[in-house]
Amino acid sequence: MPVASNNKRKTEARLAGLKAIRRRFGDGETWPWEWAVMEFVRQWIAVDWNWSALAQNHQFGERQISVFRKAYSVARGTVSTGNFKRICDDLRALPEWRALEVDFTAPTYLVCWEYLAKNLGGERGDTAKKIDAWSAASKYLWFCFPRDVALYDANACQTLGAWRGKAIRVTARASAEEYLSAYANMYETKGHDHIINAEKALGMQVPYSVRIFDKYLWVMALSDGQFDDARDIWMRQKDIFMKSMDTGALFST
Repeated sequence: MPVASNNKRKTEARLAGLKAIRRRFGDGETWPWEWAVMEFVRQWIAVDWNWSALAQNHQFGERQISVFRKAYSVARGTVSTGNFKRICDDLRALPEWRALEVDFTAPTYLVCWEYLAKNLGGERGDTAKKIDAWSAASKYLWFCFPRDVALYDANACQTLGAWRGKAIRVTARASAEEYLSAYANMYETKGHDHIINAEKALGMQVPYSVRIFDKYLWVMALSDGQFDDARDIWMRQKDIFMKSMDTGALFST
């Protein structure tokens, strides 16, 4: 198939996605926020807290990294498990990493994010592979600093781009800085109050509430069919999740 035809289809798909997101911004967004909370709680109970505890306690050995890469789809490019561990160990030796452990700031975080992304292949291959590397890096760093790191993925870029009216492509540090700025702006103007309301609906606070915003950005960028499927699944599982909240003390902040 001609390249021009492929590009046209990609452009049409992207525009259709942006229209869907913009339509949802005006649809009354109670269910996506509630879905994000419930999905976060389910995932946190199932797996996330284990990985976060390992990362924060510096217990990510090669075996853990191997499982982590498979579980969270961060087996990017040709980076082996051994190399991934070496890269992470080198990252932890940077003065910027030690500074983050004392005082988390965006400029210092950008140094660490860029270092990890580039070593995972963020300067090689096509745009999709570069974005994959930045996404994988943010996913690992979230487990190390779960109260501060903004997860990056293609869906989040699409939602933030639709919200601000200008596309975001994170393939270089300048664009990464732009992404974090857009994320912070949307969170402060739109996300914070909705997260509080979602927590009230759930009847508890959840740890690392910024993760709810990550889920929201992801779900808003689904296709119409995926969006409807997610809502249907959430509606069927809501009662099950609510009945399993007897461990609510775990989620107090």
